[in-house]
Amino acid sequence: MKKITLPLLIVLMFLLGACDNSDLLDPYFVQEARILAVKVEDPEAMPGDTVSMRMLVGGKAVEQDMANTVEWAIDDAELEPIGVSDYNQEFDYPIPMDALGDNTWYDLPIYASITVGQKSLNAQKLFRLTQNPTAKNPVISSVAVRYLSAGQTILETVVSGETFTLPKNVENVAFTAITEELIPGENDTLVYRWYVTISKTNNNKLYVQADEDKVEDLLEDGVNASELFPSVVFSLKGEENDSSFQTGTYDVYLVVRDNAADPQSTADERHGTDFIYFTMMCE
Repeated sequence: MKKITLPLLIVLMFLLGACDNSDLLDPYFVQEARILAVKVEDPEAMPGDTVSMRMLVGGKAVEQDMANTVEWAIDDAELEPIGVSDYNQEFDYPIPMDALGDNTWYDLPIYASITVGQKSLNAQKLFRLTQNPTAKNPVISSVAVRYLSAGQTILETVVSGETFTLPKNVENVAFTAITEELIPGENDTLVYRWYVTISKTNNNKLYVQADEDKVEDLLEDGVNASELFPSVVFSLKGEENDSSFQTGTYDVYLVVRDNAADPQSTADERHGTDFIYFTMMCE
């Protein structure tokens, strides 16, 4: 199979990323299809191990059960295709026994590409080949949902792939990531990134709630809540809390990365990753 040189691929990925950014509103909004995360299980592995890979694509018109195909490749001096998978299935890659050569460790770039509609999407993820793997992916077990309804605080829990419905006249909804505790050394500093689509049934939008009083109505006093924290609060009354109710159907995504310096950076992609998605219907 024909190989693609790495410099050309990087240029193509940069141009595609630049075009995609023009489609965005605030960074947490997802309108046009884009790759939000690539996960390798585990982020560190030994020669002879089999690692599994999967990507998360978000977008107003994206359905997680879509039948699109993901193409996978590794960069070992040159870009080398290693296989394909259905979007909603993991891809298993057996690491050759001689993958390390004379090295004690090596960060191997993984490239993933998918076409959604007429749009080609590309992403890179690193994982570490080592004789002494220790790092593990963070694990998002669920998301806690809080909102006020008829003067009462309602607490629910959603898991990945689930759909739930908010009652009418709910003005704000809070989401909090619930992650599993791993043994010391497997995780370091978790970095969070929330995303939400433009409504899939109209053009309504859920803005991140910036009013501290409204945030504290749902969460503890002094809790930081935004798209970059474990908790986020979305307003159903518009950016200034004064619009009509933003009814519609929204997909919500959470990506958690381990030990990343910046939740919006792509430079920390060697570290562990997990993600979750769910659908919220606002009547």
